Amino acid sequence: CVGGGDIVASRFCCDSRNRDLRAAGYDVVHSQYLDPLGAVVYFAGGRLGGVSSLSPGLLWVFERIVLPISRLATPLTRRFMGKNVLAVGRLPAGERDQAGAARSIVQY
Repeated sequence: CVGGGDIVASRFCCDSRNRDLRAAGYDVVHSQYLDPLGAVVYFAGGRLGGVSSLSPGLLWVFERIVLPISRLATPLTRRFMGKNVLAVGRLPAGERDQAGAARSIVQY
């Protein structure tokens, strides 16, 4: 969700997302890791097992079983581990254009 001077960026590493937001002129309001079990599944299946895509059956299992458990685990791991990063930045009021619109940057 982007709007009103706020921006949301996602994926990979909190430090790099925060750096990107600051380099673009945003103040970092919040950042955290998401989907800790997804990181484990990605590493085990993608890196160690050589799986490049999920079959419909595996996707069903991930969405119905793994992802809900991962959402429950996120509050415990959001500072140090996850497959994705949620970063929220706010554009300082003086940086908005004349119409009041904020610049936006979304990276994946």
